[in-house]
Amino acid sequence: MSRDGSRGVVCGRSTQARAGRISAGCLPRTRAEAILRHCQECASEGSESVRLCDNEACPLWRHRLGREAKVAPPPMLTRQRAIWAFCLACSGGDRKTARRCLSSTCQLWAYRPGAAA
Repeated sequence: MSRDGSRGVVCGRSTQARAGRISAGCLPRTRAEAILRHCQECASEGSESVRLCDNEACPLWRHRLGREAKVAPPPMLTRQRAIWAFCLACSGGDRKTARRCLSSTCQLWAYRPGAAA
């Protein structure tokens, strides 16, 4: 149950471990997995760097470990709102550009504003 798409392979619901899906090039199935994978790419040094990340200004920071970090004060953004905030910042604050994003290699692309995720 996999298909080839413009972004790569979407893996089926097998018993593969999350790390196996990531190394196989599969697309993230959940927002939490997409955020974790984006943070791993950003840190480029592995999961320990993600855990130690101190960029609290990033909208994804609270969700970088696959669960909400309890150390930052409210207001808390849901995973989807955090992704939207990140996409808006990435697109220079332009909502139309964020909705029409063509960066399909981004781990968050499937969950961007306007995507049918």
